[in-house]
Amino acid sequence: MWHSEWARPPGIMRRSAGSMRAIPALLGTAMKVGTFGGIPVYIHWSFWLLIAAYFFPAVMSGGLGAALYAVAFILAIFFCVVLHEFGHATAAAMYGIPTADITLLPIGGVARLRRMPDNPLHELVIALAGPAVNVVIAGALLVPWMFGVAVGRAAPGVGIGTDFIEQLIAANIFLVVFNLLPAFPMDGGRVLRGFLAMRMGQYRATQIAARVGRWMALGFAILSLVSGHLILLLIAAFIFFAGTAELLNVRMREIARQQQAAQAMWGTRPSWYQHVWPQQGSYYAWDDMAAPTQDPDVIDVDYEVLDNGPPRRL
Repeated sequence: MWHSEWARPPGIMRRSAGSMRAIPALLGTAMKVGTFGGIPVYIHWSFWLLIAAYFFPAVMSGGLGAALYAVAFILAIFFCVVLHEFGHATAAAMYGIPTADITLLPIGGVARLRRMPDNPLHELVIALAGPAVNVVIAGALLVPWMFGVAVGRAAPGVGIGTDFIEQLIAANIFLVVFNLLPAFPMDGGRVLRGFLAMRMGQYRATQIAARVGRWMALGFAILSLVSGHLILLLIAAFIFFAGTAELLNVRMREIARQQQAAQAMWGTRPSWYQHVWPQQGSYYAWDDMAAPTQDPDVIDVDYEVLDNGPPRRL
């Protein structure tokens, strides 16, 4: 999965835009693993609950060996998830879109792009890059799996390793299928929007993709009630609210694009500000103010418009 953060100017800053001031607590409760290729990678605290949920039941049922096997498998899956997110980041970098960071959650990974691609084809390529990585991983794992199967006929002791690889191949195939579901925030929702946006505006394409996602969320909710699996209900809620948030995101950008920066000014001059020109769309500044940051040391930033009269605050 990936989502756009909206670009910001260089430096460390917090956007002062009313309700946009709220900075997600994601990083405040996440541990930084490291920086790879210039992209910080974080693990959300709730990820460790997932590890515990697999470790302790495995200890009770199969002992420490089974528990370590379960944890190793989960970590291997999420390593593939990180590579998936770097697939998005690499594709985005091809189009000059930097990635703010990658965060691992129990439901998967999220790569935060600095801005949304303006070209539908670019969004399509970026969205497909993640699942493509999992296809490559699954294909690459076939080699050691076939080797293990061949050797296992003469040495049964390698069966555990073969099973591990086989399960990891299946997990990567599942990641491809699940991520390509046509619903936000999955990659499939962005693929659908990318295709639609080639024939219509991005906002209209987002409306249709969000509507498809809501119907899919309803399907997951019904399936949850029928099967009794609570996780399906959580997925349904996740899809519904993520689709709504994506639609609101694009709607705000659409409104901002139709305004000029000079039409969105008021008040007095701030103590620290960026400059924009009245001919620029207000979304240039709106993008920065709307974009949350995960930087721990932040200051407020405001914007002012420069024209022939006195500077005016955005």
